[in-house]
Amino acid sequence: MESPFLFGQVVTGDDFTNRQIEKSTVKSTLLSGNHIILISPRRYGKSSLIKGIFHEIQNTKYQTITVDLTASRSENLFLESFARQVLNANSNKTFWKKMSRILKNIVPTFSMSSGDFGEVATLSFNWQEKKRTIEEILELPNLIAKTSNKHQIIAIDEFQNIEKFEDPQGLQLQMRAIWQHHTNVSYCLYGSKRHMMEQIFTRDSSAFYNFGQVVQLQKIHEKYLVPFISKKFNLTKKHIDEGLALRIVKMMRNHPEYVQFFCHLIWTSATRKIQPKQLKSGLKKLMEATSVHFLDLYDKLNNTQVKVIKAILKGEQQLTSQYTLQTYQLGTSANVVKALEALRKEDFIEKKQKNYELINPAFEFWFRFKILQDDIFEIE
Repeated sequence: MESPFLFGQVVTGDDFTNRQIEKSTVKSTLLSGNHIILISPRRYGKSSLIKGIFHEIQNTKYQTITVDLTASRSENLFLESFARQVLNANSNKTFWKKMSRILKNIVPTFSMSSGDFGEVATLSFNWQEKKRTIEEILELPNLIAKTSNKHQIIAIDEFQNIEKFEDPQGLQLQMRAIWQHHTNVSYCLYGSKRHMMEQIFTRDSSAFYNFGQVVQLQKIHEKYLVPFISKKFNLTKKHIDEGLALRIVKMMRNHPEYVQFFCHLIWTSATRKIQPKQLKSGLKKLMEATSVHFLDLYDKLNNTQVKVIKAILKGEQQLTSQYTLQTYQLGTSANVVKALEALRKEDFIEKKQKNYELINPAFEFWFRFKILQDDIFEIE
C-alpha cells in the first residue's frame, strides 16, 4: 500500500491542502489582466498553487506558460528559455507561419521539409544585435496574444535568481519598461528567497516596485490541516485521533511540506491506530532523513550566527541586551544585528511579533537535538 502523504513534489487535487483564499485572489487577479507577486519560504506550496490554477483556467481563451529560472545562470540563458516556453506553448502550423514572417532576431528551424511548418527543431538567437533581440523576446507574449487572440498568463518560478545575472538592474528596467505596456498578458512572478523577492518588489527604488499585487503565502491553519491528516490516514484504513493530528501540526508548526513528510514517516511504521510512540519513531526517522542536509546548512553558519540561533531557541527576546550578549558571548550588539540580517536573508529565521523563530521546524528539532543536546523525543 502506498503512502497517502506526498512531499518534495508539486501536488494537486486532493493532495493539495486548502489555500482557497490565496487561490481565489491569484486566479481573479491574473484573469483580470493584472500581475501577481507570490512570496513565501521554500516548500509552502507556491508551485502547487500555480499548477492548480493553471489547470482550471487552461482553455481556448487563456494560454498558460511556466518558466523556471532555477537552471538559468545567465541573462541570455533565461531569455532564450523564456522565448522557447512562450513560443512552444502557442505552437501550431498556422502560428509558426505568422511568427516566421514577424520575428527578426529569433529564427526557428523546422524538422520537416522546406516550405512546410512542422515541429520546431531549434530556435536561433541573434545575440550580435543584443538590444534588439532582448526587446523582441520581451515583447513576444503581447505580440502572440494579439496574433492568436489568447490572453497569455506567464508564471516565472524562482524569479529572484535574476539578481545573479551580470546586469540584473539593467535587465529588470528593460523588462518593466516593456511589460508594463502588455495589455493582453498577466505575469505571476514568484520565488522562495523571500528577502530577495521583497527587495525586488517592495523597495520604491526597484524597477519592479508596484508591478503587481503582492501575495505572501502563510502557514496553513490547523483547522484545515487536522482534517486533511485524518482523512489521509483513514483512506489507508489507519486511524489517528484528532488530538494526535493536532500535535503533528503543532510539532511541524503548520509547515505544509513538513507536516506531510512527518505524517508519511509516521504512516510507514503505523498499524491500525496511531499511537504517541509512532510520533516518536517518526521524529527519529525525520532526524535521520534530514541529518546530512542540516549538517551542511549548519556548516555554512558562522559562530555568531550559531550563537544567535541558540539564544533564539532558548527563548531570549532581547537579543542585543547586555545579558544576552554576555550569556552567549556575542560581543557587540552590532554583531547580533549583522547575524540576524544574514540569517533572515538566507531564510533561516523570521520575525513573529516581538520574537524570532526558525522557519524550518525540522531544522529546529535537529539543532535542538544535535547542538543544544535537548531531549526532543519525550512524546507522551
